[in-house]
Amino acid sequence: IELELVGLATTHMEGDLADPQIQALLSAAMLGDLEPGSRLLAVELLRHQTSSSATRQALTEALLSDENPGVRIAAAAALSGLGADDSVRRALQQALVEDDNAGVRVAAIEGLRNISHDDTRDVMERVSRFEPNPYIRAEARHALDVGRAIPTHL
Repeated sequence: IELELVGLATTHMEGDLADPQIQALLSAAMLGDLEPGSRLLAVELLRHQTSSSATRQALTEALLSDENPGVRIAAAAALSGLGADDSVRRALQQALVEDDNAGVRVAAIEGLRNISHDDTRDVMERVSRFEPNPYIRAEARHALDVGRAIPTHL
């Protein structure tokens, strides 16, 4: 990867996505760049390095706080399937229940679809009953119904 950060001074850096410095720069761009396109690109690159807890934390922050719904949707997709991490699971649940954008809520359902945990099942059941958007209610029901896709965590 070749990065060029332009600000008061221009910084040029080359490296691999596995490089913690590159991940830190991408995380900083994802959380601090003024351009949504740059933030979205950073999310798309970081989705390949979700084994890093710092990267998961930055993606979680983008999911819950980025002003652009496209960035939040991409962050939810990047976090999809990482529900074994409690903070990721809680962030996806929070996005499902609280985000104003229907696309983000659908992406959160996708991210939670196969997570085996009691609180995820509870959130899906609440959404399947009380969500105002009929499509999202149906998706939550579908996530629950697919072989009881979210088995109870023992």
